[in-house]
Amino acid sequence: MKRALLAGLLLMSSQLYAIELGVKLGNARINWDGGNDSTTLEGYLAVYGEYMFPVTPVLSVGPNVEIGYGKKDIGTFYCVGYGTCSVDLTYTTLEVNAKAILDVTPVLDLYGGLGISSNRFGLDAKDPSTGTPVGTLGDETGGGAQAFVGAQLTVGKFGAGLEYKYKSVDTDSVESVDVVSLNLFVSF
Repeated sequence: MKRALLAGLLLMSSQLYAIELGVKLGNARINWDGGNDSTTLEGYLAVYGEYMFPVTPVLSVGPNVEIGYGKKDIGTFYCVGYGTCSVDLTYTTLEVNAKAILDVTPVLDLYGGLGISSNRFGLDAKDPSTGTPVGTLGDETGGGAQAFVGAQLTVGKFGAGLEYKYKSVDTDSVESVDVVSLNLFVSF
């Protein structure tokens, strides 16, 4: 009896939390103020980590931290003080989110969450021949609030999923950012 009780306690203690580390590959669209114009970035990459606590056998909640980056080549221009340079629109973000995961089946999870973020939108110049950064032509930063939903398949400790995120941004020229991503992750 003592062995069965000890085995049960060890099993429960191993399920008190789950750590997930992953990468998101996708597409981000920056929606400019006024709502009539948007720019789709050439790619979006993010890394994230989360620490989930089970509330019930099928529901877990916890914090999620994400760092993201996306860019779009704007073109080659004359840059004052340097000469000819290539200019990229770059987007970087740091997010802190609250996430909830619902285990629909043993391999399928649905999830959603809310969070706050710090965002940077910059026009970064580089040498067109070498790609060496030469400076920033313009820079806008601001806070944001986001909501996201997704679904993921898990096999053992590995998984993949799809996610949609909408982020409202507080800057002079950007209204919001939409992100659609494929998520690849490992759980511990």
